[in-house]
Amino acid sequence: MENFKVTSSTKDEIYKEIIPQIEAILNGETDLIANTSNFCAMLKEAFDFWWVGFYFVKQTRDSQQLVLGPFQGPLACTRINYGKGVCGTAWKQKQTIIGNDVFMQYEKIGDENYKPLKNKNVDTGWGFERIL
Repeated sequence: MENFKVTSSTKDEIYKEIIPQIEAILNGETDLIANTSNFCAMLKEAFDFWWVGFYFVKQTRDSQQLVLGPFQGPLACTRINYGKGVCGTAWKQKQTIIGNDVFMQYEKIGDENYKPLKNKNVDTGWGFERIL
């Protein structure tokens, strides 16, 4: 088991502290899945992100898709079509799309516990919730 420790409090300090640790853990390992898995775990632990992960571009018979890779957090979309939805559009446009996406499925209780909401919903701030 690898050791990973974060003692800093500001984002800049955390990055300075974890980069050498990430490099040490990934150094010498050639397996993509192992490295991306550990990278996700370290970022989630260091920054307490709700979700962090990787998607890989895969060729299908007719097109390309983003296919879910290693991640830490709640369930995620398994496949994202090129140019479809927010993520597929960002991929096609090769730019970040910033939106007010809030997927309300859980109530956070304490640091690591989540209670499922009785009525799950999505509030995009873009009016999409009206068509779901």
